[in-house]
Amino acid sequence: MVETSYGIAPARWATRYWAVDLALLLGIRRVCFFLLSLATSDSLFSPFSICIKQRLRLNGNFQTSFYDEKDLELILVWINHPGIMSPLAKYHRSKPGLTECFELFLNKRELCNAYTELNDPVVQRERFANQLKDRQSGDDEAMALDETFCTALEYGLPPTGGCGLGIDRLTMLLTDSQNIKEVLLFPAMKPQD
Repeated sequence: MVETSYGIAPARWATRYWAVDLALLLGIRRVCFFLLSLATSDSLFSPFSICIKQRLRLNGNFQTSFYDEKDLELILVWINHPGIMSPLAKYHRSKPGLTECFELFLNKRELCNAYTELNDPVVQRERFANQLKDRQSGDDEAMALDETFCTALEYGLPPTGGCGLGIDRLTMLLTDSQNIKEVLLFPAMKPQD
C-alpha cells in the first residue's frame, strides 16, 4: 500500500471517513472519540476549550483547530453548521439555528464547501448587517454588506445549492504537494521593485 506524505493511502480513505455533526458537537460541548472509533488517550474533547486556547471565534478556523489539537489524519465531513458560520447558507428545514451546509476536510485541509443558497432577501440582508458589525469589531473573515446581491435576490432566486470544490487543493492531494503554490497554474506574483 502506497503512503503519501499526507499520511493516508487512497485504499484506506473509505475506512477513515467520519461525519461530525457540528451542532451536536457544540450543543453537548463534548464528543466521545470512542464513538468515532478513533484511537486517543483521552475520551472527551471540548471544542470550546480549543476556541479559548487558540483564541478563535466559531468560524472556519475552528475545524482546523480540531485537527491541530488531536493531530488527526482522516477524512471529516462537518455538517449542521450554526448560522453564524455560514451567512450565505439557507437555514436547516428541521433544525432551527442551523444551516444546510457541509464541508469536506481531508487530512487537515478543506477540500470543498457545499450548501443550499439562502434565497430570502430580507434574511440575507439581516445576515449581511450582522456580518458588517462583526467586521467593524475586527473580524477580518466577516463579509461586507453586498447590496447588489440583496437587490438581485428581491427579483427572485429559485432553490439553489452547490459545492465549491477546490481544484487546486485536489491537485495538491493528487500530486502529493505540500504547498498550494506548487500547483497553481497562474500564481499571484509580487511586483519587483
